[in-house]
Amino acid sequence: MPLTFPRVNEVQPGDPLASRNVAQLADAFNARIRSGLGDAAFRVAFWWLSAFRQLRNPDASRNLWPSNAEALEFYQHLPADVDFPLSEPGDPEGLNLVSTLPWYVYGSAATAKANEADRLTNPED
Repeated sequence: MPLTFPRVNEVQPGDPLASRNVAQLADAFNARIRSGLGDAAFRVAFWWLSAFRQLRNPDASRNLWPSNAEALEFYQHLPADVDFPLSEPGDPEGLNLVSTLPWYVYGSAATAKANEADRLTNPED
């Protein structure tokens, strides 16, 4: 039995984007995820985990490491007015500048990546 998925009407450049186009696209994505083909549900969850993995550095002794999924397990449940983390980026117990999200916002000398403010104000670099 062959697999069939919903077709999505192609939106041509210059055509107005209607809500039915977005709904058709969402239905097509969801049908492919629900099919189990290619294990898409796991891949979506793993994609979110990889963006927030190992968000903080270990303590100063480098013996106590936070959980790999600490941001998804704990920090996403805090109110918006809570300061996180209390240490500076790159310091012990501060943001891990090699992790994807802090690396994008603060930059990293180890990867020669500029911080977000520099990238937005100096687009030629």
